[in-house]
Amino acid sequence: RRPSLRVGGLVRHPWRPRAPIRCPARPQRRTFCAPQLVPHPVLDAALAAGRAASTPAGWLGALEQLEQDGGEFDRTDERYGELIGLVERAAENWTLDELHQLWVQCVRLRLRVPMRNTINFAIRQFDSTPEGVLLVAKMNHCIGKAQVFFPELFEHLVAHTHVMGPEAMSLLLYEFGRHGLRCKHWMDRVQPDAIRVVPVMELRELAMACQGLVYFGKDYGGFFRAAVPRLREELPRLTVPHFVLALRICRDYKGDAAMMSFLTDICMEMPRVIPTMCINDACKALMHLDNHRGLPREARRLVTSLMSRLDDHREDLSQLLVSDLVDSLDCFASYKLKNDRLYKAMGDLLAERIVEIKYSSNPSLWATVTSCFETLEIYHPMWMNAVLELGRDQFAIQKVSFFQVAQFMRSLGRLAAYDEATYQNAAEALTGDVHLLRDAGELTDLIEPFARAAHAHQPLVDAVLARHGEVGAGRRAPP
Repeated sequence: RRPSLRVGGLVRHPWRPRAPIRCPARPQRRTFCAPQLVPHPVLDAALAAGRAASTPAGWLGALEQLEQDGGEFDRTDERYGELIGLVERAAENWTLDELHQLWVQCVRLRLRVPMRNTINFAIRQFDSTPEGVLLVAKMNHCIGKAQVFFPELFEHLVAHTHVMGPEAMSLLLYEFGRHGLRCKHWMDRVQPDAIRVVPVMELRELAMACQGLVYFGKDYGGFFRAAVPRLREELPRLTVPHFVLALRICRDYKGDAAMMSFLTDICMEMPRVIPTMCINDACKALMHLDNHRGLPREARRLVTSLMSRLDDHREDLSQLLVSDLVDSLDCFASYKLKNDRLYKAMGDLLAERIVEIKYSSNPSLWATVTSCFETLEIYHPMWMNAVLELGRDQFAIQKVSFFQVAQFMRSLGRLAAYDEATYQNAAEALTGDVHLLRDAGELTDLIEPFARAAHAHQPLVDAVLARHGEVGAGRRAPP
């Protein structure tokens, strides 16, 4: 045996041949070919027109050709990108009116990037003349349809409300409502000038302005009180959307005598359009007609007419949203109107869509429906089975507030409906917040359904007795 050689701590046998070193093969050079474009008649024609165009009308005509295919084409196609690039580069020298036409075309084609890229071309052409302010208001309304928000446009318009006419003001107020709270500080500044132009607004302009401010109705009572005389003059010309909007305005001013007088006029005039009203609009109107103290008696007649409209089309109730059905049922319950056939159809439909109710953005819809049936003194078997099944889900009970759970249990007790798991989950949810009740009457209402069903939940009973000792038999205490 030959001696080994130790090199650097490693033992190597010199007689063993080393493996040959193989160099990796040099990769072959690849040639990249441009992808073959799929023929598309509309894109090809639009790009050809854009390349040949030399005026704004030519480029706008090229964009119009994209609508021939319904605006459906591959947005990643390089021909489309080239056409949009041509238009954007050419728009740098366009007038404000031509840019407005471009934005209108972009809204039709659902294009937002060209509007963002050309906003600076429009800003440098703003002026303070009434015609220029009106054009900017139209452009702001145009991009609002595409849900694009440019603060520069709003700032320019708010700074020149003193020269605005009714059309520009209505467009501005409508966009305030579209964009919501981020425009609230501008609404406060604009209100005095908006009140100034209300008397000269046409019905369409006044409806747009009211639509924009209605979501903040209680904060802009001055504007709506100024708009009521103008709306009263237009009562014979009001259509279904106008009536629904007027009901929505009056809902925020329940204690205002002028608004209640206007609501009386609406309730007397609205039956004229009920025969042509769809059930979706009928539900929207009912949402604003809940019974309350001070409501004119004509409102009850209007609700009865709307109920008859829904009863005539009860086979079509399935096309309504769950929230619309619940709002309508809640309105009927506030008046305690009787219509067993309609209520059965509504209850069956709500029971079938209990999963949609359970996962709705409003987690208390099922409690509201049960309370409505209790108010109407109707035991709907299909709905009760569905809601008791839902009550076995402890998470569904915990999502709603303490007072809604208490109202739900009170409704179950008066309807003589019992499910052990549902009562147990409700009792566990109520036990921790009994301190929110302030007198013995509220404590009695809370524990009554459990006593009727003979369901003894000791922690809840102890919490109620402890709270009763704090508030006394007839003395109210803060929560």
